[in-house]
Amino acid sequence: MTTRVIGKTRCPNCAKRGADTRGDNLIKYSDGGTYCFACGFSSNGNKKINRRLEEPTSTVEDDIRPMPEDIEPLTSKHAGWHWLKQYLELIPNNLLWSSSQQWLIFPYIENGVLFAWQARNFKEHGPKWLTFGQVTDNIYILGDTSKVPILVEDIVSAMKIKQAGGTAIPLFGCTIGLKRSQKLMARFKLVSLWLDPDKRKETVLEAHKAFKLGLHMRVVLSDADPKEHTVDQIREQIY
Repeated sequence: MTTRVIGKTRCPNCAKRGADTRGDNLIKYSDGGTYCFACGFSSNGNKKINRRLEEPTSTVEDDIRPMPEDIEPLTSKHAGWHWLKQYLELIPNNLLWSSSQQWLIFPYIENGVLFAWQARNFKEHGPKWLTFGQVTDNIYILGDTSKVPILVEDIVSAMKIKQAGGTAIPLFGCTIGLKRSQKLMARFKLVSLWLDPDKRKETVLEAHKAFKLGLHMRVVLSDADPKEHTVDQIREQIY
């Protein structure tokens, strides 16, 4: 019998700490079992199943949750710092860390207003990425707005391109969408699209959609994610 997700409820373990005020951290399964992706609390139902295999790689919520109360500036004593150092030469000074959640937090601010934030999860359980706030329709620009922007999948790739002297816009996924395409056309005459190498099919589809909408696009194909390239390799692509 296949075990499936049948609903969400408040996690009793999180509730003890005053957390999970939205009441949706605890996943309920059809076998009677439960699992909390925030704290790891679980209960077995009719049979033991591998919850870790069923965990999503990322979750997205349109509403902005408050950040954890114990956030502090990211420093070299945190796991998130050392993970970023494999990609970035310089660590941005606006990043945060939550020790209770083991989250590396990326705040997204526009015109002085926090419109969304992401957390890279370093616990053994739960999705790797959590997104809070509306990001799919926004164009969050890193770098000089007078340059041709490069659309990439994730924030770390965007940061790497900015450090190479380019301009980047993270898609927070691999699709551009109609609203974002319209915003791009209103601000830029040309954009570049550089998705991860396992997204070749999506790259072709997005380029085709952009052409039909009238968005002029240059496609970049490579054998590694943008963030895995050296700064010099990225500059070769940019220029």
